[in-house]
Amino acid sequence: MRQPTVKLKRRGICKRLTILAFAVASLTCVSAQAEIYPDKPIRMVVSYPAGGGIDVIARLLAQAMSVELKQSVIVENKGGAAGMIGMESVIRARPDGYTLLMAGNPELTVNPALYPDARYNVTRDLAPIMLVAESPNIIAAHPSVSGTLKDVIAQAKPGSPVTVGTPGTGSTHHLELEVLKAGTSANDVTATTWYGLLAPAGTPPDAVKRLQDAATAVLENSAIRAKLAEMGTDAVGLPGAAFGTRIKTELKRNAALVKQFNIKMQ
Repeated sequence: MRQPTVKLKRRGICKRLTILAFAVASLTCVSAQAEIYPDKPIRMVVSYPAGGGIDVIARLLAQAMSVELKQSVIVENKGGAAGMIGMESVIRARPDGYTLLMAGNPELTVNPALYPDARYNVTRDLAPIMLVAESPNIIAAHPSVSGTLKDVIAQAKPGSPVTVGTPGTGSTHHLELEVLKAGTSANDVTATTWYGLLAPAGTPPDAVKRLQDAATAVLENSAIRAKLAEMGTDAVGLPGAAFGTRIKTELKRNAALVKQFNIKMQ
């Protein structure tokens, strides 16, 4: 009568061994995938049409990262809806490290306040990889305009306004002009436009690390830094966690500005 019990015990042991072997095989597979990433081309989505400043920077970065990763990084332009179409396409993509987003602070830190019904949450749905580059916003005037910026602002009076053009409602340029209109000293306003690399939330940490390392190597290259400087842009190289903190800080600040100045999309 004891023999069936022995058989059952043996079956139990075999079942446990099978489960253990499957677990080891799974871990080995995951480890192998991490070691060979990337093993196919990577898409870098730019949320604006080809030819703009962010597109040029993205293509410079993609080409150089292709060398570092020994795999093609292909720029794909998906413009429209103030950058939100491209952003949403990345957020909906499989988080496997093969779809990336190149975006600027208007899309990441202003749009959420301008479009409260947007179908995404920047801090929840995206994984920051690196703040790549940053450009100062400038104010230029016709040669006929005399005096300093402070002088020009002082000349702006009801009935005699000073007309200023910006890239559009909700741009960082627009927000900072509103700050100046409110009476803040021009010396106290620091306005920049920056460009960062992100991935869908849930992208494997090993893939994110590999991408960070590649982007860091690119931005430490003196030739790349020189090309960015020619565009009026500084290489930054702020990695994931610190980049994420900056996004959160600017999200809070810009949301307050949008509310304070009652900025709305027409």
